[in-house]
Amino acid sequence: MLSRVHDTIFIVSVVVSSQLVEAWSIVDHGWIRVTPSQSARRGERWVLTDESGREMLFRGVNINVISYRLAGDDRPMDSFAYMPGRCPPNRPLQYKNPPLCGMEAGSGKYNQSTMPAAGNDLAQIRALGFNLVRLGISWSLLEPQPGSFSEEYLRRIEQVVKWAAEQDIWVLIDFHQDFYSYSLDNGSKIGSYVDGAPPWAVLNASISSFPLWEQWLFGKVGFDWQTVAAFRAFYNNERPVGSPMGIQEHYIRAVASVVARFRENRSVLGFELMNEPAPSELDVFAFSDKLLYPFYKRIVQAVTGINDGMVQCPMQAAVGDSCAFPDLGIHDTRHLIFFEPMALRNQLDFSVQTSRPWTNYTNIVFSPHTYTYSFTLDIDGFTPITGYAESLDSAWREATAMRSSVLVTEFGSAPDHLERSGNISLQQDLHLTSSTFWVWKEGHGGWGLWIGASGEAGFRLNGDRVRQLSRARPLAVAGRLLSLRYVPALAGRNSSLNLSVETNNVTTPTLVYVPAHLHTPNISVFGAAWLVRVTLAPDGSHTVTVASEPSVGQLYFIAISAGERSFLHQ
Repeated sequence: MLSRVHDTIFIVSVVVSSQLVEAWSIVDHGWIRVTPSQSARRGERWVLTDESGREMLFRGVNINVISYRLAGDDRPMDSFAYMPGRCPPNRPLQYKNPPLCGMEAGSGKYNQSTMPAAGNDLAQIRALGFNLVRLGISWSLLEPQPGSFSEEYLRRIEQVVKWAAEQDIWVLIDFHQDFYSYSLDNGSKIGSYVDGAPPWAVLNASISSFPLWEQWLFGKVGFDWQTVAAFRAFYNNERPVGSPMGIQEHYIRAVASVVARFRENRSVLGFELMNEPAPSELDVFAFSDKLLYPFYKRIVQAVTGINDGMVQCPMQAAVGDSCAFPDLGIHDTRHLIFFEPMALRNQLDFSVQTSRPWTNYTNIVFSPHTYTYSFTLDIDGFTPITGYAESLDSAWREATAMRSSVLVTEFGSAPDHLERSGNISLQQDLHLTSSTFWVWKEGHGGWGLWIGASGEAGFRLNGDRVRQLSRARPLAVAGRLLSLRYVPALAGRNSSLNLSVETNNVTTPTLVYVPAHLHTPNISVFGAAWLVRVTLAPDGSHTVTVASEPSVGQLYFIAISAGERSFLHQ
């Protein structure tokens, strides 16, 4: 029913009777951008918007296409091994993550099985309601020899991006590293992710000469000293034997090769410049200003052509402190650039840096990781935090000072502490923050969304994790999103979603998503907006479309409650 109460106030309360239809697709949104937003009710922040001006909220998971090559990890890299009808077998004792597959890719968004053994990872991700994947790739496989980029690896990345686009899932391409390089693994990191730089980019002289007292001090704060030593050579752009350029320049050109490949692809949301960059010196307060952000700036200069008002460095000396990295002719000014703070933030939930603008490029997104109470520094019972809200409180302060939006590219918890990832998810809603969960599938379950090992008996979704992460939420909001609160279904109680919005003259409708495991949604819309329709997708999910007044500063509210049915794939 629909009734006008005041000139611009509408009340709607319905129990949904839906028609089967596709509600939205990636192409409807165009290029996603970072937009400054100012409101007396919400304050100042930089938000992610689509081309029509709607604020976007992303929920996703981390996946990878082989990030490293350790002994025994023989997952094929050739995209032919993953063509429709093919999925290499999982070997959980050898592989950190099972092969990422698309057995029925190309058959359409809803024509692929989402059963556990179906081998359709991106279809399964979509069926749980995620609209973003962070795709981890590795420098070691992209540039196995200096200056030589692997066409085979690039085709494999393209294949996964295509699978995601078919499912209307955006892709954030993540240049991943852990402990700098797998070639540094001496057996002490068993069970960890060890990936990143190729062996030729590990300069042994920087490791063998690393002072003993620095080894001890870095170890006290949780950093592997060999990783720190390797990064020192990287930030200093030292040259590998026989190469005309330093290792940082090699990395920048490797990133640029991927950006150039996907320059016109709008299903690629953007590129994350480096995962969890380690410090290389004990003065961590000066590190970001002195080394990290100048490194980031060089990559942005190389791929966008924006020189930040600096004279361009000569090609034969491309890395310099007082000149811009040479324009590589790519001129990609439509993709988002994601950047992480120094990895020490994982232990502190705040960044040890002076936060201020560091580039003239406007489409930048701050990407901290939130592992509150899992990786939090604990020295003899002392921790630097008092609660789950602190990580995102500080992230938004830091991002605003840098004129950046925020998207948390990793968060999660061990399976015996699911309450941690649940509390982090709650804070992401309260802070109106997009995110990607770590990780989709892992070994015999681990930190992933699944229980057991892919390909073995008993492999199934972890229902408790799904309940936390597969949430009713706004997809695209006409206006300024002021508040968001989702409460999962529990003990016979319906789930509930409540959001409030301030109008800002955006006339394209608001879209709210209700995942398939929530049924018979009851929807209320009141204030300066009204319900237009509710669509039921073939996978059982609902999309709620709400129109709002073409005005500035008025409020509207959306409330949805829904029962819960058995989780998909179980």
